[in-house]
Amino acid sequence: MYKVAIVTRVLCHSSEYGSFKYLKSVVDFFKLTGFKVIYVYIGRTCGFNVGEFSKVYRECRVSPIEPFLPVYSYIICSLLNRIVKVGRFFRCKCVDRAVKFLVDIAPQSGIECGDRRVLNGREIDFVRRVIRKHRPQIVVADHTWMANIFDSDFTECLKVILTHDILFKRRRSFWSIGMESDCEVWDKDFEKALLQKGDVIVTIQDHERQVVKKLLPEKKVISVPYPVDVKLVKGRPKKDNIVIFVGSNADHNVISLQWYLREIWPKVLERIPDALMYVVGSIGSRKIFQNWGDKTVRFLGYVDDIDSYYEMSKVAVIPSIVSSGLKIKLVEALSYGVPCVASENALVGVGELKDEVVLCARDSKQFAGCVVDLLIDGELADRLKQNSIDYVRKNLTREVVFEPLREVIDDYLGAGGKGNG
Repeated sequence: MYKVAIVTRVLCHSSEYGSFKYLKSVVDFFKLTGFKVIYVYIGRTCGFNVGEFSKVYRECRVSPIEPFLPVYSYIICSLLNRIVKVGRFFRCKCVDRAVKFLVDIAPQSGIECGDRRVLNGREIDFVRRVIRKHRPQIVVADHTWMANIFDSDFTECLKVILTHDILFKRRRSFWSIGMESDCEVWDKDFEKALLQKGDVIVTIQDHERQVVKKLLPEKKVISVPYPVDVKLVKGRPKKDNIVIFVGSNADHNVISLQWYLREIWPKVLERIPDALMYVVGSIGSRKIFQNWGDKTVRFLGYVDDIDSYYEMSKVAVIPSIVSSGLKIKLVEALSYGVPCVASENALVGVGELKDEVVLCARDSKQFAGCVVDLLIDGELADRLKQNSIDYVRKNLTREVVFEPLREVIDDYLGAGGKGNG
């Protein structure tokens, strides 16, 4: 059996959103292709529950998980995290001082408290030991900042980098709205130097593939979007004027939702007073939303059955104020056939969706108008629903999305890259 090692800072499973879900789709692809998956976890301890390990085992069926730190350290930090949550609930000031102390000593103790960091020497040595132990034919670096594992003396294998995003472009996009980026250290040369280390570079969208190909014309660069299948919801008549937003508590999501709720939603209510706004995902845990004070907006948190919420929603909104590589919220809504309204930034790289599949809004007034149109115009909503389903079937099924990666793997293994196993 061929083996693939996934080197990552996260534990991916179905309870997560965004880049976690994308990584899970990649793990699932390798499992379905017949690979044995070695999950090399170079994760932080702060905030993680040891139960996350069992979710990865159960859902991804990976064997084995190789954690950088001993499992007992994750158990200890899981307990500490619960104490921190209780302390903050009772507003104990000493808790924040304790957290600051733990973060300050983290680099000395080897605990990783930040995901977006290039691996340090100890972590690289650990990865190399794991790779020598398991001898996989393929090694996947999850995110560009993991790519420095691929130095010149790295074990012979197919080296794959999942970019998730073009980070120097992401930084510029954040700066354009006066927002601090989560990748401040990244510039074009730094990113290029890390991407240079891979054999195959995987981008989320074709326009990002073109950016990387221009940077590194000699490299194999492929586009692998987030895969979805058409979800056959029950199709009951949608009686209520429900609008849905799904997202994590990432800063750019928070700012985008704030803009939507302050600038757009009141305009929708002026026209349709009985409209309801459902906000699904961890974004509702952010303090700014906990006392929002608008009874027409319901923050639902993480839900076990997202299907039922898409089923009852007439419109999905993607009000992104910065462009980003992953379009998971968008393609997920399309897969349910829910008519979508998106900002121009949300459609960067997928311009073919504008108007025929997704209504695109330039400003808050147009955004509100599009939402209202979809709530009251059943014919328009039905047309977008059918166009969404057709687009997903043609472009975003697992078979279509992973075909470029499948071809690369077949070429490598067929050309004698079968060693190590």
